[in-house]
Amino acid sequence: MKWKYTLLSGAIIGALLSIFMVVNVLIDVVFDSFATAMVSFLLIILVTSFITKEITTRIFSQEICLEHLFPISILTFFIPVIGISFGAPNSDLDTILLLILIGTIGGIFWSIPFALWSHYKGRDNESITEPAREEE
Repeated sequence: MKWKYTLLSGAIIGALLSIFMVVNVLIDVVFDSFATAMVSFLLIILVTSFITKEITTRIFSQEICLEHLFPISILTFFIPVIGISFGAPNSDLDTILLLILIGTIGGIFWSIPFALWSHYKGRDNESITEPAREEE
C-alpha cells in the first residue's frame, strides 16, 4: 500500500464525514434523544470507513486496511467535523462547503501518521542497512 493512497483515503473520509454530518444536522430528526444521536454518530463513522475502503478498492485498486481507516475516521469526526458542524452559524452553501473543506483537511491531517507508517513499511526496511563488506 502506498502512502499517497493513505492520504487520499483520509481526504475521502474527511469529505464523507462532513457530508454525512451536514445531512445529519439538516435532518435534525436524530437529535430527539442522546441515544439516537450517539448511534447516528457511530453509524456515520463506520459507514464512511467502509465506503472509503470500497472506493479505494474499486477505483484505485488499492487495498486500504480498515485498521487504518477506523482511527482516521474517529479522529476526523471528533476533532474538526463535529465541532465545526455544531458551531456553524448557518446552513448556507458557503458554510457547508467550508465544513467539507475543513473535514477533508482534517482527514488528511489524521492520516499522516498512517501514511508515514505505510511508507516506512513499504520500503522493506531499506533504512536499516548492513555494514558494507570489503571484498578481498
